[in-house]
Amino acid sequence: MSAATVPDAEGWLQHDRISSIQVPLNLLEQRAATTALPQAARKQVAVIARIPLGRGLLTRKRAVQTGPRVEDLRELEKSRARVKELTFLLKDGARTLPQAAIRFVLQYPGVSVVIPGTTSIPHLEEDVAASTTPLLAEEEVRRIHGLSRVWAEADAEPTYVEAGPPTS
Repeated sequence: MSAATVPDAEGWLQHDRISSIQVPLNLLEQRAATTALPQAARKQVAVIARIPLGRGLLTRKRAVQTGPRVEDLRELEKSRARVKELTFLLKDGARTLPQAAIRFVLQYPGVSVVIPGTTSIPHLEEDVAASTTPLLAEEEVRRIHGLSRVWAEADAEPTYVEAGPPTS
């Protein structure tokens, strides 16, 4: 079953006859890791990570593929700024950003496979080479998760409290 969003995945995982599920999971979008992945593990459902390259934002070109989440230019610029925060993953040419992105997703327990889109044989070769690039170090993964928490807090809707009458 392919889920466009994490809430969709959570809904599909309520059904008993699901053997695998596709969920969006990448360096920029990790919500599935805290909800859908544990739920899938409990039900012994295979996880296929969709859009591991963030709709193209995590590639060399940073060319964004069309999709429902990139239509808003402010969101696009925010995502591009976040990609710049991930350049610490490029160490001594040992891996490219796409390879780090794929490696990161594959390191999640419960993720069976990723399905990166590709537009050329060189891109495909680079994606496949992710399987032989160095694993992300524990410190790198902690830093990514820290960034993800900061981003999630920044994205949270402000909570409005209805004010009572002014006091004197």
